[in-house]
Amino acid sequence: EPSPTGRRRSDSFAEEFAATNSSSFKAQLLQLISSGRFTGFFLFLTMYSFYAPDVDVIFGDKQSEVVISVSMTLTLAFFLLELLLNSLAKPQYICRFSFWLDLAASLSLLPETWFWKQILSSNFIASNDESIT
Repeated sequence: EPSPTGRRRSDSFAEEFAATNSSSFKAQLLQLISSGRFTGFFLFLTMYSFYAPDVDVIFGDKQSEVVISVSMTLTLAFFLLELLLNSLAKPQYICRFSFWLDLAASLSLLPETWFWKQILSSNFIASNDESIT
């Protein structure tokens, strides 16, 4: 049923509900990403992503390479999730220097991921196939 403003009451209620929950949601997200545990977790992931692939090259074998590439894929997913959460919680974050820095750092993990290694190994096998000559 239309209200005097020409809108249905359910639309007005839905907009009000979304606005109220949106600010509450943003506040909860901001509290989450500002927490010490969140920061500590991503600090751990950062250190892991710096050193794990190098340690694997030095001490690892074929099996550990797969484990590291899968874990780096999960690490990339967590960093992209962090990017999304920061973008939702902090409107001023999007397209600022820290956003682009975080995005570039996240994308720099791509060569260490399982998907990337699968793509490269598939192309390598296909390009070295003697039947293609």
